[in-house]
Amino acid sequence: LELASGTGQHIVTLAKAIPNIQWQPTEVDHGRIASIQAYIDGADCNNINKPIFLDAAQSGWSSTLGPMNLVSLSNLLHLISEQEAETLIAETAATLLPGGRFFLYGPFKRSGKLISQGDNDFDTSIRASAPDTGYKDDQLVISQATNCGFALEQAIEMPANNLALVFGKVE
Repeated sequence: LELASGTGQHIVTLAKAIPNIQWQPTEVDHGRIASIQAYIDGADCNNINKPIFLDAAQSGWSSTLGPMNLVSLSNLLHLISEQEAETLIAETAATLLPGGRFFLYGPFKRSGKLISQGDNDFDTSIRASAPDTGYKDDQLVISQATNCGFALEQAIEMPANNLALVFGKVE
């Protein structure tokens, strides 16, 4: 399951890189669903389902999907509120099978601190238009995930000061 698939570029890349997984893209924006489908149609992949509408920040979606072995989320947490992020993490935990994986990618504060001027500028610009959004603290996200039944398996520094957090669902 890919949450918040955006334009569809990531899901096609994932499907090509990991062809033994049947992927389910989702998106909250109907216009982006059309874009995702266009990317799928242009790719030589038979392991991507038709994209579906899903607001991953709203309670209850886990009861309509799943169980899943893997959930991937890229570049969304900084665009939603703390409460919505908590909901997303809890719903992800509810849809994953024991032993399943949650891959979370994006910009984060590191132990409460922004690590570059570019991160500070970007976080400030996000919060200027939506004060309850912005970079989430990596340690807080890890704590929230742990409280939902996840164990952090890896934290990987990525290009452009991004971070990939890989969680396993505790059995």
